[in-house]
This record gives sequence, C-alpha cells and structure tokens, in this order.
Amino acid sequence: MISPTKAALGLVLATAFAIPAHAGDFVTKAQVDRSGGYNIALKDGSVARIMDIRPPKGEYKECHVDIPSVRKLTQEAQDSKKFGHVPIRLRARMDTIGNFFCLGKGNGCVVIVMVPRPQA
Repeated sequence: MISPTKAALGLVLATAFAIPAHAGDFVTKAQVDRSGGYNIALKDGSVARIMDIRPPKGEYKECHVDIPSVRKLTQEAQDSKKFGHVPIRLRARMDTIGNFFCLGKGNGCVVIVMVPRPQA
C-alpha cells in the first residue's frame, strides 16, 4: 500500500506537470518538417508560420509545442515590431508518462516563426 505522503507527493508532481486544458493544440517538429511549416492566425488577420522547432540539446528528440503559447508570443513579437524569422523561446515540461511539451515563455524549446508585418 502506498503511504499518504507518497500519494500526496505524486498528486503534487502530477499537477505540476499536467498537460494544459487545451491539450491537443500542439504541433511537433515532425509535423512542421512534413508540411513545410505550420500557420498561425494572429489577431489582425495576418498569418505567422512556424518554420522550425528546436528541442533543448541533449535532452530529447521530440517535443509537443503548444500552439496558443506560440500564438501569444508571436503576437508580442509582432507588437514589438519584430518581423521575419523570430526565435520564440518556450519552457520545456514533461508530463507524467514521459512526453515533453514546450509551452509558456522560457528557455526550453526554440520555435522559429516567420512573423509577418501587421495588415493595414
């Protein structure tokens, strides 16, 4: 039987590394490579494009990149007048079964996004 302390610790860890509620809104490097990019609509109607995903070196080969996080950070880049190939840095996290996800601002995965100039 598992002790109450270990059960509580397991619950804390599972919560800390839980997949976001919008799970399924992810793209992988393999998907981006196969399709030649992944389009993201921005608030002004322009379309940014994920061109590459670079997981942290030596850690793991594949991660699932959170589209809403990339959209938010891409919009911030566009609002800051950063256009062209812009590196978007996301935090890398592991879920309870060993899958890696990159979401939220951080220093895990680097996503290269072609950020367009805003539409008039």
